[in-house]
This record gives sequence, C-alpha cells and structure tokens, in this order.
Amino acid sequence: MESSVWIDDNELQALGLTVILDSSEPMLPSFRTNTMTVPGRHGAYDFGAYMDVRQFELNCAFKRQSYTDLKAQIRQFVKLFVDDYGRPKTVKLRFGDEPDKYYDVKVGGGVPVERLANLGFFTLPLIAHDPMAKFIVPSNDIVWGSDLPIISDVIWETGLSGRRIAEATTFTVVNNGTSVIPFSFRIEGRGINLSVSANGRKFTLGTMTGQTIEVIGEQYLVLVNGNSDLTKTDGQFIELLPGVNYIRIDGVGLDVTMSESLTYKYV
Repeated sequence: MESSVWIDDNELQALGLTVILDSSEPMLPSFRTNTMTVPGRHGAYDFGAYMDVRQFELNCAFKRQSYTDLKAQIRQFVKLFVDDYGRPKTVKLRFGDEPDKYYDVKVGGGVPVERLANLGFFTLPLIAHDPMAKFIVPSNDIVWGSDLPIISDVIWETGLSGRRIAEATTFTVVNNGTSVIPFSFRIEGRGINLSVSANGRKFTLGTMTGQTIEVIGEQYLVLVNGNSDLTKTDGQFIELLPGVNYIRIDGVGLDVTMSESLTYKYV
C-alpha cells in the first residue's frame, strides 16, 4: 500500500480507497527540446529544453462492498475532480512522504473501473500542467507556532518579513525552493524615484505618495491600492534564484514598509 495521498484536503485512504504501491510518480517530467538541423552538418543545434507536463498514475481500489454501494462511492469520488458543470477542475495532489508540497493537477482522461469480487480497481491519470511542486503555504505564513507539516529545509519566520525602509538599502530574501521563482511583494508609503533591483533586473515604482503597491510576479500583475495598473511601474519583473538573494531599494525621501509573499517551487 502507498503512503497517504490527498486530493485537496481529502485523504483518499480516509475515503475508503487503497492506493497501490506501483503507482507512478515520475522523478522528472519529459522535456521539450528545441533543436535545428542544418543541411550538410552533423548533428543539430541545441537551443535548450523546457520541462513538459508532469503525469501521474495512481493505481487505486475501492473497498469491498456491494456493487450498488460501489457505484454510489464512485459518483462521490468523481465530484473531487469535476465542477458543477462537469468540467475537470484543478485540485492539489499531495503525498504522505512529502506532505509539505503539492502539485496542481487535473484528471487526465477516462477512468475505467474494473469490478472484481466486489472490489473496484482503477488507474487514475493526473496531469500537472505546471510540472513544479509548490510549498503548501506562501512564505509569509511560515512562522513559529503555525500548524504546518514541514519536513523541508526551510528557514522559519520568513512570515515576519515586514521591514521599514527610510533610506536606500540592501537586504536579503531567501528562496527556500530549488527553482527560480518570481518576486512578489507589497510596498506602501512615500518615496521619490523608488526602485527595486535584484539579480540584474530593476523594477521602477516611480513616486509614491501614500499608495499601496502589490507586485504579483507569478501573474505579471501590479495592483495600486487594490486596482490593476501597470502604468505606474516600469522595468522587469524580478526573479529570485534558489538560496540567498540581495534586494536593493533605491529612492529619495523614503518612508515605506515592504514585505514579500513567496511560493517556493521544487523540481
């Protein structure tokens, strides 16, 4: 039997299912390679590769019961994966051997059920279109006393990232994951020619006169006082490398508070 498996917050074993050990959880997804062949030359030019979708196959069995009860349990199980209109919805897939990470997945096709001796055997195909695993909570929720099943090597108290900035300064932000992630942050207050720089990229916020600006890097979105407005900013959205990143804040007459909310990702 496999360790616990959750779909959203529903443990499959608690729903009366058995997840069989030979289920497929790939170490890496396949890759999309970009190459070009040139007539008269050996081999090909390599333009790099990107991860493709990550596919899972969970071999499961419903508990022994009458076929009538089995049919009712199947219908309840299906509701985990489709919305009220019958369309596949995105759910969080977690495994008991790594409970602090999840994948956003959708069901990947038809799921025939083999009925045998009042058991229902089936293979559940799931597809993560984003092949990276994500940490179960954003960084601002990682604080002492929080009830989190953390087994990863993360730095606690990242949730206490709020900092007051009164002059140009450099501070560090740790990306606890193993993949580059966008820098999402919130800044409010006053300052002239305010900018944020890191890892060779610079994001200009211009002059702030008491506004609150939220930069949501994952969605390339900027909110000014809660409203989407890309015209108030300029430059490149910043990326954070795994490990320690040095963030530079520049400007004149600074009186701002700044905090970040990061979703760590893992290959």
